Amino acid sequence: MARLTGLATVAVCSLSLGGLSACDGSGGQTGQLDGASVSGCRPIQGTKNILQSSLSAADAYGELVSDGQSVYFAGTRSVYRVPASGGVSQVLYSGPLGVQLAAAAGTVAWVPFAPDNVTPAGLTVENAAGVHAVAFPDGVLPAAGSAILVGGDGSVYFEVDVSTDSRSHTWTWSPATGVAGEMPGVGMPATGAGTNLYWVDRGEIFWSNNVAGPAGGMYATELSTGVPQQITDDSTTDFGGLAGVDAKNLYGFASSCVNSPCPFTVYGASRAGGGTPFVAYQSATAYWTASPAQVDDTGLYWVDWTNDAIYHAAMTPGAPAELAAQLLAPGAEGTVPATFAMDACNLYWLTTDATGAPAVMATAK
Repeated sequence: MARLTGLATVAVCSLSLGGLSACDGSGGQTGQLDGASVSGCRPIQGTKNILQSSLSAADAYGELVSDGQSVYFAGTRSVYRVPASGGVSQVLYSGPLGVQLAAAAGTVAWVPFAPDNVTPAGLTVENAAGVHAVAFPDGVLPAAGSAILVGGDGSVYFEVDVSTDSRSHTWTWSPATGVAGEMPGVGMPATGAGTNLYWVDRGEIFWSNNVAGPAGGMYATELSTGVPQQITDDSTTDFGGLAGVDAKNLYGFASSCVNSPCPFTVYGASRAGGGTPFVAYQSATAYWTASPAQVDDTGLYWVDWTNDAIYHAAMTPGAPAELAAQLLAPGAEGTVPATFAMDACNLYWLTTDATGAPAVMATAK
């Protein structure tokens, strides 16, 4: 079997909070959830390719996200949109492109690059009001490779490089004003710390820094007030690569089975902060979990590279794992995705057909 490479290759950020080894603001394992962003989605019947148009087999495709109504993905020089229920793809952008792509609530954002294909050239946001080329002051540009998040109200959160500072700063773009500016309560650039953005969920943004000592660790900042709450500090152990958040907790892997199958354990920590991490889930058998996992209010989803499948289990130690999606028929040759996307209704993944052209597969959760 083959593994999907190119833009779909995900750099997994190992956030071991006893000696934080985050990705320092770039290449992180990121995602986003927001209840408002997925209202009105429709479960897919069976498993099908929702991409009803032909795209070049010579390109590499990845960075797959869904807002419940549409699925967005990127080629090396294009951003595409396809209806979540299936349809013909639409090209939203064509040109030099970074690997940052995010969507929620009918808003999609991406980072165009300069002709050198290395330097960010700005931030583009498309929503119901149109396409917005976000304006930045001199000396400020989105940080290459760092995460973009979109909230349920269409606000966009991202890291910027500032010419007067060696560390990135967190900014937000407002759909109400069309203006971008620094986000209060996220990151600690004044301490020399890098920032990783992970999720926007239920009015909070989740982030980490690489400060050594008590101030290091994971935080959740209230979007309405800009007040941060520390969830775990730098002394926390057994809380590794982040998996996601639900209504009550933040979750991380105690260990990841990157190179071969192994049983794994997921720890939880109260998103209210101040609690001791606890065992949230333990697999009863071995899985090859090299791809980033995801979480919703029903539990944990992960890709098993041994069986070419996505599994789901409730966040309960010893809960049975159920097959959520078969990515490749047993024994078949083909491309297994490095990652997957989901909304409130469906799971989505990129693969290739017999000609090498991309297919956007979907199945109900």
